[in-house]
Amino acid sequence: TDFFNNIQSTMNVYTGVQGLDGTSVSDTDNGVFAFVNGSNATLAIRLLNEIIAAQKSIALIKGDGDATTTEITGTAEPFRNQISDAAGRALIQTAINAVNTLQATLENDVLPLVGTTGFSN
Repeated sequence: TDFFNNIQSTMNVYTGVQGLDGTSVSDTDNGVFAFVNGSNATLAIRLLNEIIAAQKSIALIKGDGDATTTEITGTAEPFRNQISDAAGRALIQTAINAVNTLQATLENDVLPLVGTTGFSN
């Protein structure tokens, strides 16, 4: 749940709206999305999709196996149980991969955009 909430915080900062699930992002909100979208619309949507993918994959670790939602639903399984089970470990690795993809995009694609602005001073 803590990992999921950390990614939700990333979504909040990115969209400029607390609790948004990424389905209706706007340039008029005060999020990083507006900044990225102003420079590279394709990157803005890709990053949004990567945040959602990270949320979904983390939710699946503890949730009910419903890959269509970012919610942690169903009969929750504690992380300690999931990591001791092969299927659970596979879910955990998928979540790790999704978060690593998100981190790489932030570091390799978004951070250089910030470096071209006054934000870096």
